[in-house]
Amino acid sequence: MNMEFTKKQFEALLKAVYLGTWMANARHDGSGEDPKDEQFDEIESHILSFAKEFGFDSFAEYDEKEGRHFPTAKLDDATQRYIDEYDEDCFWEELFYRMYER
Repeated sequence: MNMEFTKKQFEALLKAVYLGTWMANARHDGSGEDPKDEQFDEIESHILSFAKEFGFDSFAEYDEKEGRHFPTAKLDDATQRYIDEYDEDCFWEELFYRMYER
């Protein structure tokens, strides 16, 4: 199977995959008692492996020791707005429901 993306589409895909992986794994420390969901890390690494081909090499770095690609701080910065908006919305919604319960 072959998939084609424009540069703009691939940038959106990078951000979506990063955000999805963040959502799935941000609250887990990766220990045996609190493991991360590896399927998300694996697909993220795979998608990041194409970043250089699309001109987004500043969004991904390869770790020889781990044998996989990781997002860079630049990709984190590019998506932080979405995370902040999500956190803000969750906070106010949770506050509302907790106050309502009291």
